[in-house]
Amino acid sequence: MLENILSAPCIAVAGLGKEGCTTIYWLRRKGYHGKIIAADLREKELPEGVDEACFGNNYLENISKIPIIFRTPGIPLEKFLKAGCQLNAITSQSAIILANCSVIGVTGTKGKSTVSSLIAHILRKAKIRCHLSGNIGTPFFELPDEAWNEVIVAEFSSHQLLDVRHSPHIAVLLEIVPEHLDYYHSFESYVQAKMNILLHQNTNDILVASSAYKHGLQAIVKEKGKIITFGQSGNEDFVVNGSEVIYSGKTVINSCFLRGSHNAIN
Repeated sequence: MLENILSAPCIAVAGLGKEGCTTIYWLRRKGYHGKIIAADLREKELPEGVDEACFGNNYLENISKIPIIFRTPGIPLEKFLKAGCQLNAITSQSAIILANCSVIGVTGTKGKSTVSSLIAHILRKAKIRCHLSGNIGTPFFELPDEAWNEVIVAEFSSHQLLDVRHSPHIAVLLEIVPEHLDYYHSFESYVQAKMNILLHQNTNDILVASSAYKHGLQAIVKEKGKIITFGQSGNEDFVVNGSEVIYSGKTVINSCFLRGSHNAIN
């Protein structure tokens, strides 16, 4: 995948926010010598490394024939397709990282930043080198080169999962409730974007989810790999009882330092 990108004669980057700019810097840092076209609805200052720009209402139509198009999460996939862009031409930082790195991915509606941060903290305490990135604030392409050979703990928004073709080795699915419905046609399409985190998992991968949540149960039913459950019913692998987390009959975590029962569950 990386070889195909870096050998392409022309690449378009749609959206010149933080992620779009880091994509352009990353491409040049990786030695890409082809043409980079930056595209955005509104005219913006061009970052170093851009060869050409497309601004205005037709900015997506103007890049629709480019063989590789980087989509930033703020632009819905549907807009690209309506503009005539080919689905197999569209990629993103999320798609590249999932295809090339060892990832623990976290998604859901509420609590994913806390959970991602806790996972990274636990790994570091266990002397496992890891990097916290994604929707939590650090674009994937800002990570140091060594991160690609270590563990990346990634918080994924629904927008970042819209068009991925790979899933993380370990997928953590938290509760999904209605949100961002100005971006999606329906709650169901929002849920589907979230569920993409496990769509491409295989028998060697792991899903962490709760059967107490409607969409967690749906994910468990669909999962191809190993399933680890958590919740309060007493039948899960990790049982939450107040502020305690119990595994095999023993208290393994006391989460009283986090406020709210949802944080104990997470």
